[in-house]
Amino acid sequence: MQLCRVRRFPCYAISVLLILIIISCAAQMGVGGSEENSGIVPNAPDSLQVKSQSPCMVEITWLDRSDNEKSFIIERVTGNNTNWESVGSIATGKPCRWFDKSVDTQISYRYRVYAQNKAGISSYAISDTVTAINDPSLDSIASILVGTWEYRAATSCDTNEAPGYWQANMVIEGVQSANCQITFSGYLLYPNQPCQKRPFSNALVLANDSIYFVASSTLENPDCYSSHRGIITNIGNVYEMGGRYNWTDPLQCPWKRNWFARKQQ
Repeated sequence: MQLCRVRRFPCYAISVLLILIIISCAAQMGVGGSEENSGIVPNAPDSLQVKSQSPCMVEITWLDRSDNEKSFIIERVTGNNTNWESVGSIATGKPCRWFDKSVDTQISYRYRVYAQNKAGISSYAISDTVTAINDPSLDSIASILVGTWEYRAATSCDTNEAPGYWQANMVIEGVQSANCQITFSGYLLYPNQPCQKRPFSNALVLANDSIYFVASSTLENPDCYSSHRGIITNIGNVYEMGGRYNWTDPLQCPWKRNWFARKQQ
């Protein structure tokens, strides 16, 4: 006697029917709580914390209370305003932490965070008020920049070789510190070179975990165009900065040439 026969349907037919039913239910209900198919709005995050980080940056952290969100959205408002604006997002699986680097000093902010998926958005987690504090070290950084730096830059795109170097003086002047950044003007002075004096434009320093130097020369002569970026460090009684630069051929070797500068304290 075969127990799997009902009205002469073979066992394999019943097995196939059961598999189709399971697949259909999984498609409607969601397999393993996937946010793509769950049809359930995620829970709201909580324990939203905000802290003014030096320099001129606000750190936002929260706890994830859902397992089916697609992303978290961070919104911000200033003072007593009620017009919230979206300022950032974090995809699921990433740390529940975000840094707002677009704040102005001495202005108060509030933040709120919500989770979202295809089914909709959660309710909000709302922070207390936080005020961005200016970094007092920016003034000292500004004083470090002013002056003449011994400068050299590789003449070859291939950093694996031992290239020759252009040597010059890098003169930095007109330094100003405001709103968490430093702007300055200056020029590279190449002795006995066709582009002897190459002024800087749109130059700035952004302070973060490190101090970054970013500068571009003027475009008055395209043959003398260059862009620099790098990190400033303090070693003993000598300040050093260096990184990569482009020289008239950004498509040929983008950010593949080394540069270096140093100045005594």
